Order: sequence, then structure tokens, then C-alpha cells
Amino acid sequence: MDKWNKKEIDLLINNYNKLTNEELLNLFPNRTFLSIYKKARALNIYKNKNIEFKNRSLARIGEKGANWKGGKAFKNGYIYITISPNRRRFEHDIIMEKYLGRCLTKNECVHHIDENKQNNKIKNLQLTTWSAHSTHHNLKQKGAIKL
Repeated sequence: MDKWNKKEIDLLINNYNKLTNEELLNLFPNRTFLSIYKKARALNIYKNKNIEFKNRSLARIGEKGANWKGGKAFKNGYIYITISPNRRRFEHDIIMEKYLGRCLTKNECVHHIDENKQNNKIKNLQLTTWSAHSTHHNLKQKGAIKL
């Protein structure tokens, strides 16, 4: 890599302790993070605690996080898909919406025909209303219907 010119050095001095690691990489697109870090150390500049905390936080989000399991999580027998760092959705809802080519309405829900909450094949999913779904499960519990 080329040597650092005066303009780059000034830019680094003015921004190193204000920008996150990702923002620094965008500021110096032809430099690696290691070269930026080493130059900052050579110039005796360090990040402030707030930026260090932000860098650590950003490094733990989503795919970068140590507990990342491909965006899938399991809760109450259902598979959840991570949509964004703070938002998850049922996998069966996403599959049904793709199949229908539209979003589910507030009144619609997806029923697992074989009662296996993790079997999200489209052949096993049935679009129904919340009312019909509740009725089905209540009747099944009372033994009125058999599967």
C-alpha cells in the first residue's frame, strides 16, 4: 500500500476518535482496517470510550455476533427468522406470504396441518382465520375431531 499523504494523515487525526470502524473504512476506501489502526497508533491517537463501546456493540449485531446461528431461533416449538437486529418473524408466516405473493392480513394466520410446528413445507401449511384456527384447536382438545 502507498504511504500516507499529508491530507490522509490530517483526515485520520481529525476523525479517528469520532468515527466507528466501519465509518473509517468508508472514509479510507483504499486502506485496510489494520493499516488505519497501525497508523493511528504511530501517530499516538486513540479512540474515546464511547466509540470503542459503539464498535464493540456493532460487532455483536447479526451475522457478526458470536451467537449468530444463521438467523434462525427456536421458541415455543416455532422457528423464528431474524429480519433485523431487533425483529423476528415466524418462518411459516414468511413462507406463506411468499407463496401467496402478499402479506397476511390481521385476520389471517397459518395452521400446521400435521401439528408439527417446525414442518414449514408449503404442503403442510394452511391459510386460515384466527377464529377458525382457534375453533379447530378447541374442538381437537375436547376430542370432538380427530386428525
